[in-house]
This record gives sequence, structure tokens and C-alpha cells, in this order.
Amino acid sequence: MKRIALGVNLFGTSNRTDLCIESILKCQNKHTNIDLFNIQFKQPAKFRSHDSFKLLNVLEKSNQDVIKSPSTKIIPLMSELFDRLAELDYEYFCFTNDDIILSNRYFEFINNTNYDCYPASRQAIQPITSLDHSKIVGEHYQVAGFDTFCIRTDWWRKNTHRFPDYILGHPCWDVHYATLCMRFGTSTLCNKWPPPTFHIVHGDASHDPSPERDHNFSLYWKPHKFDVDMWHNYLFKVLLRRPGENYMTPHSDEEQLEKQYFSDDWFKDNYQSYQ
Repeated sequence: MKRIALGVNLFGTSNRTDLCIESILKCQNKHTNIDLFNIQFKQPAKFRSHDSFKLLNVLEKSNQDVIKSPSTKIIPLMSELFDRLAELDYEYFCFTNDDIILSNRYFEFINNTNYDCYPASRQAIQPITSLDHSKIVGEHYQVAGFDTFCIRTDWWRKNTHRFPDYILGHPCWDVHYATLCMRFGTSTLCNKWPPPTFHIVHGDASHDPSPERDHNFSLYWKPHKFDVDMWHNYLFKVLLRRPGENYMTPHSDEEQLEKQYFSDDWFKDNYQSYQ
């Protein structure tokens, strides 16, 4: 089995975070190759601790270092989160948002395949208070987002320069990182059936006007137009055209479509407009 360092920036005290932690512990119980880390800032800051997660006070940069407008928030940068996890020197590192419910299937797939990167989409589910499967009601597959990444450490070290300093919890970083994984690594999108991760539906303020949102927009839309068009071409022509309802059912040839749509040469020859 692959040695995996699983990192989470634990912050919230919500039921969603409780279930995230519980799901991770269940996965670790079955996959003993996973070690758990709570990755936080070097300087004291508000965060959530947990005895099962080794505390890493290693983060040095935050949104305060990259935005011009004043902000009362202190939020990690995605590239540094990934860099610090890579420094642990495991075969793979994994990062997930602290409100995601992970399944054993995700790690079973990683242990039985040999990709560089595993960006994972999630199925939206109605609110729950426990991980009792009989009470989980699915909403739709959130194919236009990725909250969990598992990446081969050696590959990341060679490609870290490609990944911009996006701010955690705000738009664009996840789809851009997934696109870069697909372009430059032997990667696969973990968005098939059954889902590898789940996400309880809740109000989303990440797209509300803020200096952090504007920063992520400024890094994505114009500077990386090739990646923007590549991702949206695939989103509109493949993922949002999945047969059936709620984007649950992948195309029968979706793995082949991934290889095509995220190939630079194929994209240059076939791209016209994704809308």
C-alpha cells in the first residue's frame, strides 16, 4: 500500500467538520498506510485541534500576503499547504477540506492504481447527523468542483511551480489545480460512480464579493486562459452532458474523453467554443 500523509486545515466546529473527522478516522482504521496531520500556521491562530491528527505549525504565508485590500481573516494559501505536506516525504500526500466526508473507496482506488494525481469531486447530500448510510439522501454530483486531492510527492516537487498561490475556501483554485494535474501528470478525475467523497449541502458564501475571491479570480481567468478554456470545454461538453439526472451517471467512455479533452495537442486542434 502507498504511504499517504493526509492533511486537513481544521478550523470549524460545525457538524460538517465533526463528520469529516469521523469519516477520516474510519478510513484510517481500514487503511493503516494513512497518517493524519492538522496543518496550521506557525504563529498562533484560531484553529481546531484533534488528538488523532498530528499538529503541524508550519504555514508562513496567508491571504494577508497576497491581497491588497484589508482583511480581518487569516487564510492559508493552497500552494503552501501542498508544499508543506510534500515536505513530510511520504509517497503521496492528500489534502481535503474540513467539511468533506471521505469514503474508503477513494483510498482503495488510490492503493490499487498508479496515477500521479487523484482530484476528487463530491456528491452533494442532504444534511445528516451521523454516517449511517441508510439515512444519506443524495442531491446531485458536484462535478464542477474538487475538495480533495491526493498527489504523488515526487511529481508535485517537479511541478509545484505551475500551481498559483490561490486562497483556500474561495473559487477557482480547485478546478485549476485539477486541470494542471490532468495536463501535466498521469492523472484521473475521481468523479465516477459510486462517489469517492460527499459534501453536505449548505449556504455558500465563497463567491460573495471579497478581496480573497477577487484575488483568486485575478490569478485564474486572464493569466491562465488556456487552462480556463480547457476546463470549461470539458465541463460543458462532457460533465454537464452526462446521461440521466443530476450528473450522477458518467459517460460510458468518460475515461477516454478525459484523456482527449485534457491533451494539449487534441485541445488545440479541436477547441472552438465550450458554450
